[in-house]
Amino acid sequence: MLETNTDFLPFVEKYYSLPETEQIKIYEKSVHGKSVLNWSGVVVDIFGNQIIIYAGDPVLYNNEDWGTITLVRPELVPYSLVVSMQENEQIAEVNPGDVVSITGQIAVQGSEQEQSVWVLEKGLIIQ
Repeated sequence: MLETNTDFLPFVEKYYSLPETEQIKIYEKSVHGKSVLNWSGVVVDIFGNQIIIYAGDPVLYNNEDWGTITLVRPELVPYSLVVSMQENEQIAEVNPGDVVSITGQIAVQGSEQEQSVWVLEKGLIIQ
């Protein structure tokens, strides 16, 4: 069973190491809707009430914005989080390039095969 109470990178590396059919089963049974306690990464962009965070290997990230990541560096997308914030006031306190830690509930799984992003709801910045 995968634990979501670790940082994002160890969690997602273990998750992506599983066969895709196993990923789907585990996501549906024990990950979807689960709360994360302390996932951290670099703020990439802010859109409305959503913060986009790159939470993968920091050596691979070169301060690209979200448009550049999706078009030029799609291999970073599965290691990124779209966080719908619970408190909009917190959005005004962060800028692209800031390192943040967040809590929230997992709403959508990311995928290396499909190069899709993880989505969290009810996000709060805790750092």
